[in-house]
Amino acid sequence: MKRWFLIISANIVILLLLIALIEVVGQSIFYLKHKRFTFEPASNLENYYKLYEAHPFLVSRLKSNAVVNFGGKNININDNKTRWTGAPGNDDGLIKVAVLGGSTTFGTGVTDQDSWPAMLQQKLGPEYLVINYGVPGYSTAEAIIQMALIVPESKPDIVILLEGWNDIRNYHKPDLGEDYYAHGVERTYRLIKPAYNKDNIFEAIYDMSIIGRLASKVKIKIAKNKQPCPKYDIPDPFVDRIYERNLHTLKLLSEQIAEYTIFVPQELNYKKYDETEEPFGCNRWTTHIKNSAMPELMDRFNLITESVCSVSDEGCIYLSSVSEQDWNSEDFVDFGHFSPKGGEKLANLIAKAIQSNMVSANRKN
Repeated sequence: MKRWFLIISANIVILLLLIALIEVVGQSIFYLKHKRFTFEPASNLENYYKLYEAHPFLVSRLKSNAVVNFGGKNININDNKTRWTGAPGNDDGLIKVAVLGGSTTFGTGVTDQDSWPAMLQQKLGPEYLVINYGVPGYSTAEAIIQMALIVPESKPDIVILLEGWNDIRNYHKPDLGEDYYAHGVERTYRLIKPAYNKDNIFEAIYDMSIIGRLASKVKIKIAKNKQPCPKYDIPDPFVDRIYERNLHTLKLLSEQIAEYTIFVPQELNYKKYDETEEPFGCNRWTTHIKNSAMPELMDRFNLITESVCSVSDEGCIYLSSVSEQDWNSEDFVDFGHFSPKGGEKLANLIAKAIQSNMVSANRKN
Protein backbone atom coordinates (compact mmCIF):
# COMPACT_ATOMS: atom_id res chain seq x y z
CA MET A 1 0.00 0.00 0.00
CA LYS A 2 2.79 2.36 0.93
CA ARG A 3 4.61 1.48 -2.29
CA TRP A 4 1.56 2.33 -4.41
CA PHE A 5 1.13 5.58 -2.53
CA LEU A 6 4.74 6.55 -3.30
CA ILE A 7 4.34 5.62 -6.99
CA ILE A 8 1.13 7.66 -7.33
CA SER A 9 2.65 10.61 -5.47
CA ALA A 10 5.76 10.50 -7.65
CA ASN A 11 3.64 10.44 -10.83
CA ILE A 12 1.57 13.39 -9.60
CA VAL A 13 4.74 15.35 -8.85
CA ILE A 14 6.16 14.51 -12.29
CA LEU A 15 2.88 15.55 -13.96
CA LEU A 16 2.81 18.83 -12.08
CA LEU A 17 6.45 19.51 -12.96
CA LEU A 18 5.70 18.73 -16.62
CA ILE A 19 2.72 21.12 -16.59
CA ALA A 20 4.88 23.79 -14.97
CA LEU A 21 7.61 23.23 -17.57
CA ILE A 22 5.12 23.54 -20.45
CA GLU A 23 3.74 26.73 -18.90
CA VAL A 24 7.20 28.25 -18.41
CA VAL A 25 8.37 27.38 -21.94
CA GLY A 26 5.08 28.56 -23.40
CA GLN A 27 5.21 31.84 -21.49
CA SER A 28 8.80 32.39 -22.65
CA ILE A 29 7.87 31.86 -26.30
CA PHE A 30 4.81 34.10 -25.92
CA TYR A 31 6.98 36.81 -24.36
CA LEU A 32 9.52 36.68 -27.20
CA LYS A 33 6.68 37.10 -29.69
CA HIS A 34 4.47 39.65 -27.90
CA LYS A 35 6.85 41.33 -25.41
CA ARG A 36 4.57 40.40 -22.53
CA PHE A 37 3.38 37.32 -20.63
CA THR A 38 -0.18 36.03 -21.04
CA PHE A 39 -1.10 37.07 -17.48
CA GLU A 40 -0.12 40.65 -18.30
CA PRO A 41 -2.79 42.77 -20.04
CA ALA A 42 -2.44 43.50 -23.73
CA SER A 43 -2.13 47.26 -23.60
CA ASN A 44 -3.90 47.90 -26.90
CA LEU A 45 -6.89 45.73 -26.04
CA GLU A 46 -7.07 47.01 -22.49
CA ASN A 47 -7.12 50.54 -23.84
CA TYR A 48 -9.77 49.63 -26.39
CA TYR A 49 -12.07 48.12 -23.75
CA LYS A 50 -11.66 51.24 -21.61
CA LEU A 51 -13.81 53.06 -24.17
CA TYR A 52 -16.99 51.17 -23.28
CA GLU A 53 -19.41 50.76 -20.43
CA ALA A 54 -22.59 48.74 -19.98
CA HIS A 55 -25.97 50.18 -20.98
CA PRO A 56 -29.44 48.76 -20.22
CA PHE A 57 -30.75 49.16 -23.79
CA LEU A 58 -27.72 49.49 -26.08
CA VAL A 59 -25.13 46.72 -26.45
CA SER A 60 -22.76 49.17 -24.72
CA ARG A 61 -21.94 52.86 -24.92
CA LEU A 62 -18.84 55.03 -25.02
CA LYS A 63 -17.54 56.45 -21.75
CA SER A 64 -17.54 60.20 -21.18
CA ASN A 65 -14.17 61.89 -21.65
CA ALA A 66 -12.33 58.61 -22.34
CA VAL A 67 -8.89 59.14 -23.87
CA VAL A 68 -7.00 56.12 -25.19
CA ASN A 69 -4.41 55.15 -27.75
CA PHE A 70 -5.29 51.98 -29.63
CA GLY A 71 -2.87 50.65 -32.22
CA GLY A 72 -1.12 54.00 -32.33
CA LYS A 73 -4.39 55.81 -33.05
CA ASN A 74 -5.67 58.52 -30.73
CA ILE A 75 -9.29 58.16 -29.61
CA ASN A 76 -10.92 60.97 -27.63
CA ILE A 77 -14.49 60.69 -26.40
CA ASN A 78 -16.39 63.89 -25.54
CA ASP A 79 -18.41 64.44 -22.40
CA ASN A 80 -21.57 63.64 -24.40
CA LYS A 81 -20.20 60.13 -25.13
CA THR A 82 -19.41 60.79 -28.79
CA ARG A 83 -16.06 60.71 -30.60
CA TRP A 84 -14.18 63.97 -31.14
CA THR A 85 -14.83 65.70 -34.48
CA GLY A 86 -13.23 69.10 -33.86
CA ALA A 87 -16.66 70.73 -33.70
CA PRO A 88 -16.97 74.23 -32.17
CA GLY A 89 -17.55 74.30 -28.43
CA ASN A 90 -20.41 76.78 -28.65
CA ASP A 91 -23.35 75.55 -30.75
CA ASP A 92 -25.32 78.81 -30.81
CA GLY A 93 -26.68 79.49 -34.29
CA LEU A 94 -24.84 76.54 -35.85
CA ILE A 95 -26.27 73.95 -38.23
CA LYS A 96 -26.07 70.66 -36.33
CA VAL A 97 -25.27 67.43 -38.13
CA ALA A 98 -25.82 64.13 -36.29
CA VAL A 99 -23.96 61.17 -37.81
CA LEU A 100 -24.98 57.61 -36.88
CA GLY A 101 -23.55 54.20 -37.73
CA GLY A 102 -21.16 51.51 -36.54
CA SER A 103 -17.38 51.28 -36.59
CA THR A 104 -17.15 52.78 -40.11
CA THR A 105 -18.74 55.96 -38.78
CA PHE A 106 -16.86 55.83 -35.47
CA GLY A 107 -13.59 55.65 -37.41
CA THR A 108 -12.04 52.31 -36.49
CA GLY A 109 -8.46 52.10 -37.72
CA VAL A 110 -7.77 55.84 -37.89
CA THR A 111 -6.99 58.61 -35.44
CA ASP A 112 -9.51 61.29 -34.44
CA GLN A 113 -8.62 63.80 -37.15
CA ASP A 114 -8.79 61.13 -39.87
CA SER A 115 -12.29 59.83 -39.11
CA TRP A 116 -14.65 60.86 -41.88
CA PRO A 117 -17.03 62.73 -39.51
CA ALA A 118 -14.07 64.86 -38.34
CA MET A 119 -13.11 65.49 -41.96
CA LEU A 120 -16.74 66.41 -42.68
CA GLN A 121 -16.60 68.96 -39.85
CA GLN A 122 -13.46 70.45 -41.34
CA LYS A 123 -14.95 70.69 -44.82
CA LEU A 124 -18.25 72.17 -43.69
CA GLY A 125 -16.52 74.79 -41.58
CA PRO A 126 -17.34 76.72 -38.40
CA GLU A 127 -20.98 77.32 -39.33
CA TYR A 128 -21.66 73.64 -38.73
CA LEU A 129 -21.41 71.30 -35.75
CA VAL A 130 -20.88 67.60 -36.56
CA ILE A 131 -21.64 65.06 -33.81
CA ASN A 132 -20.29 61.52 -34.32
CA TYR A 133 -22.73 59.08 -32.70
CA GLY A 134 -21.05 56.09 -34.37
CA VAL A 135 -20.11 53.16 -32.11
CA PRO A 136 -18.36 49.94 -33.24
CA GLY A 137 -20.84 47.09 -33.56
CA TYR A 138 -23.95 49.26 -33.69
CA SER A 139 -26.63 48.13 -36.15
CA THR A 140 -29.94 49.73 -37.11
CA ALA A 141 -31.37 48.34 -33.85
CA GLU A 142 -28.99 50.45 -31.77
CA ALA A 143 -29.51 53.43 -34.10
CA ILE A 144 -33.26 53.31 -33.39
CA ILE A 145 -32.59 53.55 -29.65
CA GLN A 146 -30.17 56.42 -30.23
CA MET A 147 -32.66 58.26 -32.44
CA ALA A 148 -35.46 57.79 -29.92
CA LEU A 149 -33.63 58.56 -26.68
CA ILE A 150 -30.28 60.29 -27.30
CA VAL A 151 -29.99 62.18 -30.60
CA PRO A 152 -33.08 64.42 -30.07
CA GLU A 153 -31.29 66.11 -27.17
CA SER A 154 -28.78 67.70 -29.57
CA LYS A 155 -31.62 69.07 -31.79
CA PRO A 156 -29.92 68.25 -35.12
CA ASP A 157 -30.90 69.91 -38.37
CA ILE A 158 -29.44 67.07 -40.43
CA VAL A 159 -29.22 63.34 -39.63
CA ILE A 160 -26.77 61.15 -41.57
CA LEU A 161 -27.13 57.37 -41.41
CA LEU A 162 -24.46 54.96 -42.66
CA GLU A 163 -25.89 51.50 -42.02
CA GLY A 164 -25.45 48.05 -43.52
CA TRP A 165 -22.31 46.19 -42.54
CA ASN A 166 -23.39 45.39 -38.98
CA ASP A 167 -26.84 44.36 -40.17
CA ILE A 168 -25.77 42.13 -43.03
CA ARG A 169 -23.49 40.19 -40.68
CA ASN A 170 -26.72 38.80 -39.21
CA TYR A 171 -27.47 37.00 -42.48
CA HIS A 172 -28.40 33.35 -41.84
CA LYS A 173 -27.63 33.66 -38.14
CA PRO A 174 -29.61 31.08 -36.11
CA ASP A 175 -32.02 32.39 -33.46
CA LEU A 176 -31.49 36.02 -34.49
CA GLY A 177 -34.94 37.35 -33.57
CA GLU A 178 -36.86 40.40 -34.79
CA ASP A 179 -35.09 42.52 -32.16
CA TYR A 180 -31.59 41.38 -33.18
CA TYR A 181 -31.29 39.57 -29.85
CA ALA A 182 -28.39 37.31 -30.88
CA HIS A 183 -26.51 40.29 -32.31
CA GLY A 184 -26.99 42.28 -29.10
CA VAL A 185 -25.79 39.50 -26.80
CA GLU A 186 -22.68 38.89 -28.89
CA ARG A 187 -21.73 42.56 -29.18
CA THR A 188 -22.30 43.21 -25.48
CA TYR A 189 -19.90 40.38 -24.64
CA ARG A 190 -17.25 41.63 -27.06
CA LEU A 191 -17.32 45.34 -26.22
CA ILE A 192 -17.31 45.02 -22.43
CA LYS A 193 -15.45 41.71 -22.31
CA PRO A 194 -13.22 42.48 -19.28
CA ALA A 195 -16.28 42.83 -17.03
CA TYR A 196 -17.40 39.37 -18.12
CA ASN A 197 -13.95 37.88 -17.62
CA LYS A 198 -13.99 38.83 -13.93
CA ASP A 199 -17.02 36.61 -13.42
CA ASN A 200 -16.01 33.78 -15.76
CA ILE A 201 -13.28 31.47 -14.42
CA PHE A 202 -12.79 29.79 -17.79
CA GLU A 203 -12.18 33.11 -19.55
CA ALA A 204 -9.76 34.09 -16.78
CA ILE A 205 -7.80 30.85 -17.23
CA TYR A 206 -7.70 31.38 -20.98
CA ASP A 207 -6.33 34.90 -20.57
CA MET A 208 -3.68 34.01 -17.98
CA SER A 209 -2.42 30.53 -18.87
CA ILE A 210 -0.64 29.17 -21.94
CA ILE A 211 -2.07 25.73 -21.25
CA GLY A 212 -5.53 27.23 -20.94
CA ARG A 213 -5.12 28.91 -24.33
CA LEU A 214 -3.92 25.67 -25.91
CA ALA A 215 -6.86 23.77 -24.43
CA SER A 216 -9.27 26.41 -25.71
CA LYS A 217 -7.81 26.20 -29.24
CA VAL A 218 -8.10 22.41 -29.21
CA LYS A 219 -11.70 22.69 -28.07
CA ILE A 220 -12.50 25.16 -30.87
CA LYS A 221 -10.74 22.96 -33.43
CA ILE A 222 -12.76 19.92 -32.36
CA ALA A 223 -15.98 21.93 -32.49
CA LYS A 224 -15.17 23.17 -36.00
CA ASN A 225 -14.47 19.64 -37.22
CA LYS A 226 -17.75 18.43 -35.79
CA GLN A 227 -19.84 21.33 -37.09
CA PRO A 228 -18.27 23.51 -39.80
CA CYS A 229 -19.56 27.05 -40.03
CA PRO A 230 -22.09 27.16 -42.90
CA LYS A 231 -21.67 29.97 -45.46
CA TYR A 232 -24.12 31.12 -48.09
CA ASP A 233 -24.16 33.21 -51.25
CA ILE A 234 -27.90 33.95 -51.16
CA PRO A 235 -29.89 36.71 -49.41
CA ASP A 236 -31.62 36.20 -46.07
CA PRO A 237 -35.24 37.42 -46.55
CA PHE A 238 -35.79 37.63 -42.79
CA VAL A 239 -32.85 40.00 -42.23
CA ASP A 240 -33.78 41.99 -45.35
CA ARG A 241 -37.27 42.55 -43.97
CA ILE A 242 -36.04 43.59 -40.52
CA TYR A 243 -33.38 45.86 -42.02
CA GLU A 244 -35.91 47.63 -44.24
CA ARG A 245 -38.34 47.97 -41.33
CA ASN A 246 -35.62 49.48 -39.16
CA LEU A 247 -34.60 51.97 -41.84
CA HIS A 248 -38.19 53.19 -42.19
CA THR A 249 -38.35 53.55 -38.40
CA LEU A 250 -35.15 55.59 -38.44
CA LYS A 251 -36.55 57.81 -41.19
CA LEU A 252 -39.73 58.44 -39.20
CA LEU A 253 -37.77 59.26 -36.05
CA SER A 254 -35.46 61.57 -37.98
CA GLU A 255 -38.39 63.46 -39.51
CA GLN A 256 -39.55 64.40 -36.02
CA ILE A 257 -36.31 66.15 -35.09
CA ALA A 258 -34.42 67.10 -38.27
CA GLU A 259 -35.08 68.87 -41.54
CA TYR A 260 -33.05 66.45 -43.64
CA THR A 261 -32.18 62.76 -43.44
CA ILE A 262 -29.28 61.49 -45.53
CA PHE A 263 -28.83 57.76 -46.09
CA VAL A 264 -25.28 56.81 -47.13
CA PRO A 265 -24.71 53.46 -48.90
CA GLN A 266 -22.20 51.06 -47.36
CA GLU A 267 -19.02 50.55 -49.38
CA LEU A 268 -16.51 47.77 -48.66
CA ASN A 269 -13.05 46.73 -49.80
CA TYR A 270 -14.20 44.02 -52.17
CA LYS A 271 -10.70 43.44 -53.53
CA LYS A 272 -9.62 42.31 -50.07
CA TYR A 273 -12.61 39.98 -49.92
CA ASP A 274 -11.49 38.51 -53.26
CA GLU A 275 -7.86 38.12 -52.17
CA THR A 276 -8.58 36.67 -48.73
CA GLU A 277 -8.83 32.92 -48.38
CA GLU A 278 -12.28 31.78 -47.27
CA PRO A 279 -11.95 30.94 -43.54
CA PHE A 280 -13.20 27.57 -42.32
CA GLY A 281 -14.61 28.70 -39.00
CA CYS A 282 -16.97 31.39 -37.82
CA ASN A 283 -14.28 33.81 -36.60
CA ARG A 284 -14.89 36.68 -39.00
CA TRP A 285 -17.28 39.59 -39.29
CA THR A 286 -19.66 38.43 -42.04
CA THR A 287 -19.90 35.00 -40.45
CA HIS A 288 -22.26 33.14 -42.77
CA ILE A 289 -21.61 34.93 -46.08
CA LYS A 290 -19.15 33.69 -48.68
CA ASN A 291 -16.50 36.24 -49.58
CA SER A 292 -17.39 36.02 -53.26
CA ALA A 293 -21.02 36.91 -52.51
CA MET A 294 -20.37 40.07 -50.51
CA PRO A 295 -20.38 42.57 -53.43
CA GLU A 296 -23.72 41.39 -54.78
CA LEU A 297 -25.37 41.03 -51.37
CA MET A 298 -24.19 44.43 -50.13
CA ASP A 299 -25.35 46.07 -53.36
CA ARG A 300 -28.72 44.49 -52.70
CA PHE A 301 -28.67 45.85 -49.15
CA ASN A 302 -27.91 49.32 -50.53
CA LEU A 303 -30.92 49.03 -52.85
CA ILE A 304 -33.05 48.41 -49.78
CA THR A 305 -31.57 51.55 -48.22
CA GLU A 306 -32.25 53.55 -51.38
CA SER A 307 -35.91 52.44 -51.43
CA VAL A 308 -36.58 54.19 -48.10
CA CYS A 309 -36.45 57.65 -49.70
CA SER A 310 -39.30 58.33 -52.12
CA VAL A 311 -38.89 60.68 -55.09
CA SER A 312 -41.38 63.18 -53.66
CA ASP A 313 -39.74 63.31 -50.23
CA GLU A 314 -37.37 66.29 -50.44
CA GLY A 315 -36.24 65.86 -46.84
CA CYS A 316 -34.92 62.33 -47.45
CA ILE A 317 -31.77 61.94 -49.51
CA TYR A 318 -30.07 58.74 -50.65
CA LEU A 319 -26.48 59.64 -51.50
CA SER A 320 -26.07 57.60 -54.68
CA SER A 321 -22.86 59.48 -55.53
CA VAL A 322 -21.09 57.34 -52.91
CA SER A 323 -21.75 54.15 -54.87
CA GLU A 324 -20.76 55.90 -58.09
CA GLN A 325 -17.37 56.81 -56.61
CA ASP A 326 -14.36 54.74 -57.69
CA TRP A 327 -13.31 52.98 -54.47
CA ASN A 328 -10.07 50.98 -54.24
CA SER A 329 -8.01 49.17 -51.59
CA GLU A 330 -6.12 52.36 -50.66
CA ASP A 331 -9.41 53.83 -49.43
CA PHE A 332 -9.68 51.24 -46.66
CA VAL A 333 -7.57 50.02 -43.75
CA ASP A 334 -9.11 46.53 -43.87
CA PHE A 335 -12.27 44.92 -45.27
CA GLY A 336 -14.39 48.05 -44.95
CA HIS A 337 -13.16 50.73 -42.53
CA PHE A 338 -12.07 53.87 -44.34
CA SER A 339 -8.46 54.98 -44.45
CA PRO A 340 -7.71 58.73 -44.26
CA LYS A 341 -7.83 58.81 -48.06
CA GLY A 342 -11.18 57.01 -48.24
CA GLY A 343 -12.60 59.02 -45.38
CA GLU A 344 -11.76 62.25 -47.18
CA LYS A 345 -13.49 61.00 -50.34
CA LEU A 346 -16.63 60.21 -48.37
CA ALA A 347 -16.52 63.50 -46.44
CA ASN A 348 -16.22 65.43 -49.72
CA LEU A 349 -19.31 63.75 -51.16
CA ILE A 350 -21.40 64.33 -48.04
CA ALA A 351 -20.23 67.93 -47.62
CA LYS A 352 -21.11 68.68 -51.24
CA ALA A 353 -24.60 67.24 -50.77
CA ILE A 354 -25.17 69.25 -47.60
CA GLN A 355 -23.88 72.53 -48.95
CA SER A 356 -25.78 72.28 -52.22
CA ASN A 357 -29.10 71.26 -50.69
CA MET A 358 -29.58 72.88 -47.34
CA VAL A 359 -27.30 75.69 -46.22
CA SER A 360 -29.75 78.52 -46.87
CA ALA A 361 -32.78 76.49 -45.80
CA ASN A 362 -31.36 75.51 -42.44
CA ARG A 363 -29.35 78.56 -41.33
CA LYS A 364 -30.50 79.39 -37.81
CA ASN A 365 -31.23 82.89 -36.61
